[in-house]
Amino acid sequence: MTQRAVRVLALRHIMCEYLGGFERYFKESGAQVTYIDTATGGQLPTNHDGYDLLAILGGPMSVNDTDAWLAAEKRFVREAVEGGKTTVGFCLGAQMIATVFGAKVAPGERKEVGFMTIDVADTAASDPLLKDFTRPQQLVYQLHQEGFELPKGAVRLASSAAYPNQAYRLGERCWGMQFHIELDHTMFIEWIKEYWGDPATLPADSYARKMVDDASQRLPQIEPLSRTVANNILKVAAESSK
Repeated sequence: MTQRAVRVLALRHIMCEYLGGFERYFKESGAQVTYIDTATGGQLPTNHDGYDLLAILGGPMSVNDTDAWLAAEKRFVREAVEGGKTTVGFCLGAQMIATVFGAKVAPGERKEVGFMTIDVADTAASDPLLKDFTRPQQLVYQLHQEGFELPKGAVRLASSAAYPNQAYRLGERCWGMQFHIELDHTMFIEWIKEYWGDPATLPADSYARKMVDDASQRLPQIEPLSRTVANNILKVAAESSK
């Protein structure tokens, strides 16, 4: 019997923050990817039957904002996780899962922006998604100024000096990652344009220029792991949807 393709539903909050390299890896594996642009009027499904994997993406807003669309998305995310759907949140998405399940989300003492290492916990060694992360430290890309406390019952999988909660697993099929393991070079350049300006005209001594220069060396170091994590997520989703 042929296995049905994994159906991925991605909640997008700004056009430049999509699934990045994960979208390519998902589609190479035969998965179907659908986006809903929740912040600009995209309508959420009335039930959770039409997808196997929920991906909650990043964005420049805060989960503490009071917009009606954000409240509706939080309700949808709660239903998904409580219903046992495989769920993964990146940056804003990780913060959203955390706050939905009672954890505080607040600004940190400083921003984390750029390529930097996180401390990978021993618990990650047996985690279905993060088991391939390098311990004790893993290079990732960060773009955030808020952080989250752990939801009750969650397992911490990674941390950093400034933000002690960088990744967690809640239950058996829900993950939050503060960093952007989904990032590829195409999306990275889109972020530079959106948040800092045209890469060709960035001042030579600017931090954004340094990030652009770093990307040519750093992203190739991260992308093999990104592909592995994407495949790990698909495996969990496929197994849970049988």
